[in-house]
Amino acid sequence: MKPYVSQYHAPQSKDMKALITHRMYETHDSLRLVFATEAYGTGIDVPDIKQIIHVGPPNTMETYVQEIGRCDRNGQQATSVLYYNNTDIADNKEHLKSEMREYIKNED
Repeated sequence: MKPYVSQYHAPQSKDMKALITHRMYETHDSLRLVFATEAYGTGIDVPDIKQIIHVGPPNTMETYVQEIGRCDRNGQQATSVLYYNNTDIADNKEHLKSEMREYIKNED
């Protein structure tokens, strides 16, 4: 039985990453949820990702736009959600670029 959930992160073997990527392309595969880090990145063009959920903000707007851009590549409706708390965007979080912090704080 194939799993419904997988993890994709940098320390995994190339074979495991290739398997997960292949399963993401298969429209009739059982895989429904992938927990991924930035390692699931550039060059991945899976057409039917329906939802991307961030738990905490990426460091830059460029990274955020690239990551949410993986959603809805087949023209179907998709959703992207960013969960954060005030600690995630505090001024002492030096890794978080000001443009990302401003975007998050924007109430529009």
